[in-house]
Amino acid sequence: NRSSAHAPLGMWMDALSDADRCIVLKPRWPRGHACRGAALEGLGRKAEALECFQAAHNLDPSNPAYAQIVAEVQESILNGTPDLNPP
Repeated sequence: NRSSAHAPLGMWMDALSDADRCIVLKPRWPRGHACRGAALEGLGRKAEALECFQAAHNLDPSNPAYAQIVAEVQESILNGTPDLNPP
């Protein structure tokens, strides 16, 4: 989706907006939630990102990439790396 195209360019707000729209249109598609998580992580909002990655993992528990990113973000939060831009 377009959110994935914005992310490598550091266009996090655009990526977030597109991911939000994707979730509205297709709420059971895990990739939309993962893209929203990536955008939020790029914005430094790790706690919110974790919720999105967990949603993606819950929708597709057989995808090891979702389990891995959940673990990585949890570890980052547990290690005390704060949100850069809390809501």
